[in-house]
Amino acid sequence: MISQVERAALSVCLNLQEGNAKFTQKDRRRFFNIAYASQCEVQLVLKLEMVTELKELSYSVGGHCYRLQHRTQGH
Repeated sequence: MISQVERAALSVCLNLQEGNAKFTQKDRRRFFNIAYASQCEVQLVLKLEMVTELKELSYSVGGHCYRLQHRTQGH
């Protein structure tokens, strides 16, 4: 998924630059729209990655709590 984010982030930069080089509003808007869509893609992937990382962290913390609970039973 990292390479997908890298491609989308690069697309944002390249399309903004290419849009700035265009002479008509219509051409500029087309490239700016593509840049915006790529930025939305980057944001979504980052949100999904964050959810995955938080889920993994939650499982890890849960495992530690479970083990601590069982170690202290009956003491």
